[in-house]
Amino acid sequence: MRYYFIDTLGDLASGYCILTSPPEGLGLSFYKMANGERVGAEYPEAARIYMSEQQPGIKVPSIVGNTQGYLITSGPVKEEIEALCAGVDVEYLPFTLYNHKRRPTSGELFIINPIGSRDCLDMEASAIEYLDAPGDPYDRAIVGVDRFVLTPEKLGGAPSLFRVREEPNRYVLDERLADRLRARGLSNLILTEIEQSRR
Repeated sequence: MRYYFIDTLGDLASGYCILTSPPEGLGLSFYKMANGERVGAEYPEAARIYMSEQQPGIKVPSIVGNTQGYLITSGPVKEEIEALCAGVDVEYLPFTLYNHKRRPTSGELFIINPIGSRDCLDMEASAIEYLDAPGDPYDRAIVGVDRFVLTPEKLGGAPSLFRVREEPNRYVLDERLADRLRARGLSNLILTEIEQSRR
């Protein structure tokens, strides 16, 4: 089974919109949807996001690029995820997108929030950056991952969409979901295959 990262920033040269703000009214809980924490009742009714004046793109693609670390998709993408992730703990959070003139755009959009993350990396083969702060309670905490190498033995029973424990704002798709998304001819779908250890 092959696995892929899905790019949540998207094609910067495409003319597609890039969102820079969380849903209006979410307050300090805005980070939860990037980290796989449940938002639940904190999510605003009739949620809305506004296009930024600093990002002139106006075309709304199937995968909406954003700087918040969210997975933002159109309805057809959500449908494919739901079909392969039945029974998986995922929040599908709808919102209305408003353009630069503060008018609503057409079409359903969703923030897809897989809850939790998965221990799936080969920690020796991956290149992981740790905090070097002896005496600090966060010494050796993971700062980031420069190279991701999956361990196939850890992927048994993995859902078609999940997060990486060491960097939960990275979204992993298995090849079944990747193939279904590709077959839909979706816009701004950028997938990068993830290396797997051979041990």
